Amino acid sequence: MFQQYHYAILSGVCAASASIFGKFSGSPYLHDLFLARILFFALMVLSNACVWMLLVKSLQNSSSITAVTISTAANYLVSGLCGYLVFGDDEDMSADHKLPKLE
Repeated sequence: MFQQYHYAILSGVCAASASIFGKFSGSPYLHDLFLARILFFALMVLSNACVWMLLVKSLQNSSSITAVTISTAANYLVSGLCGYLVFGDDEDMSADHKLPKLE
């Protein structure tokens, strides 16, 4: 099963890494380190290129809805995990965390 969807999964992982590299490239901690910002920006662009290459390969191997759904799920999963582990994000996703009412 993994063989059929591995391009979609890798596309999602690359998309998550592109967002992480983008966050690092605009980080205020790297304001004075111009070369580090350029490096992270280049890694973000390279990751985005890999996303499209892998997504096109995935679309050739499976249906479009399957490829896009698996890629998106992998992106959300890896982004959430990296947000928690790397950036210390701690979002409350319990049932008592409600959205405000629109009136």
